[in-house]
Amino acid sequence: MCQTLWVDDLDEALALVIARMREIWHKRMRAIELTPPQSMALSKLLDGPLPMGSVAEVLSCDASTLTGIADRLEERGLVERRLDPSDRRVKLLALTESGRALVASIDGPFAPEIPGLAALTHDERAELTRLLVRSFS
Repeated sequence: MCQTLWVDDLDEALALVIARMREIWHKRMRAIELTPPQSMALSKLLDGPLPMGSVAEVLSCDASTLTGIADRLEERGLVERRLDPSDRRVKLLALTESGRALVASIDGPFAPEIPGLAALTHDERAELTRLLVRSFS
């Protein structure tokens, strides 16, 4: 049963949207059998290969933890380790074509999956977007 929420505070409303987006994201990850750290690692590689140390830093984990994440992603054929051509001591982590396709398949908008946002008109969505973006200016 769907229940209408009464929220009269912007912070509460934003927290609800963020919580719903997090639920959707976790559901997407479970559907493709990825853990959140694995998903974040894949997303960080979209712009190209990165040194494993840099990926560990972005994920706020130590190198040994990233090694386990990379091992599991490599076993699934989603990433590959490469030597850095400028420093052969450094291992790069790179998306494979399968990894890139997987990230593209889950990297979509959240609004259609949030009933209140999906019900907004085009003009309402544009106004909400304008107001939120203005808050970062």
